[in-house]
Amino acid sequence: MPAGHKDPLCQRPAKGQFHIDRWEVLQLVKDAAAVLGLSDRDIAVLGAHLSVLPKGPIKSGQLLMSFMQVSAILPRANCMEERGFRRSETRLDETGVVARKLSANGRRFAVRNASSRIVDAYGIDLEPLFLRIDELREIRARLEEDRQRKRALISRVTARLSELKRWSTDHIGYVPDALSDLALLLRNLFRRKTISVSDICEAEKRVDAIEVQIIPKPKQEALSATAEQPTLPCPAPSQNSDRLHIPSEPVDGCIGKVPCPVPDKSAADAGHIDRHIESKRKEYIKRPAFGSGTADLKLSDLQGAWSMCVQISSFYPDGPRTAQDLWDKLVEFCSFLGLGQKNVLNAVTEIGWRNALLVMDYIAHKIAIIKVPQAYLAKMLESYHQGDAIAAGRVCRTRQSARHVA
Repeated sequence: MPAGHKDPLCQRPAKGQFHIDRWEVLQLVKDAAAVLGLSDRDIAVLGAHLSVLPKGPIKSGQLLMSFMQVSAILPRANCMEERGFRRSETRLDETGVVARKLSANGRRFAVRNASSRIVDAYGIDLEPLFLRIDELREIRARLEEDRQRKRALISRVTARLSELKRWSTDHIGYVPDALSDLALLLRNLFRRKTISVSDICEAEKRVDAIEVQIIPKPKQEALSATAEQPTLPCPAPSQNSDRLHIPSEPVDGCIGKVPCPVPDKSAADAGHIDRHIESKRKEYIKRPAFGSGTADLKLSDLQGAWSMCVQISSFYPDGPRTAQDLWDKLVEFCSFLGLGQKNVLNAVTEIGWRNALLVMDYIAHKIAIIKVPQAYLAKMLESYHQGDAIAAGRVCRTRQSARHVA
């Protein structure tokens, strides 16, 4: 090909003015690599060609040709294989980042005038890259805006999942399997680098769907019945909102982490998901066998202690009707405090029913500042056996109980 003849396949941008550092341009290409369809190897090859240009800032009107032989420039590209190096050059040429200027025999060399000054060259022309600086900057700004939007959407969806988990734990006593599976699925999805805004929006729609399943909107009768009950500290869900609203501070009447009771729904209104939740709840409060002497318990002896338990009686204003009902209510209430059935059984066995009710009521009153309820209960029982008064002085070990233990 004659000297000065340009490859007709290379479509060069219009001439422009530029004055910029070469490595700043390379960084622009790195930021826009996904849009341009370039790999890390392609960028390494481009950096090798940029390194052979004269030192200093690159100016418009300057000869921007890389005419070094491929065998000599390979060390500048991390000693890449020659075949891979040429393939990357082809991709750079196809994307319009560079332009090939071929000689007749395919060699790369400089063309000098009579005074040995380089006036032209055959090889890789880097001028198209510098003429696309404004375009690359726009691509980087658009990508950064897209990243910020995706980050904000992911944060919003993650926050809603956390609120749903917290609501389920407080009001149901456990996190439904469907919600746990969705949280795991979305966590893996949000880790992908190729995730798009539409993918996140679809994920948020799935969160909307499972939110409606877990927290269905109650009927008007249920709302009015809930509003008429002064013993329920949590307000009824809003009729005009489909979103879950969880206050950051405890509502007046709620004791720390103790959840508020939710109005029961009929099987027709509950649907498949609520039937699944109800079966889980039955398993959650499954009680162990009563110990000896529990069946002979006289509930009339506990009426005074029950009236003294402000927190427990606020959840169960009617009180227990049978010994088994007493156990069910106490186990369910303690599960809200983070105490298991074994903890309740140990407390009842060691200090008796009356004292156990007073101790659990005291823990519910202090639950906001108790970090580990099980350890706190164990410490109270230990203090009781040492003869110290516990539960703000309402429970103390009498001589009769000490002789009984001995």
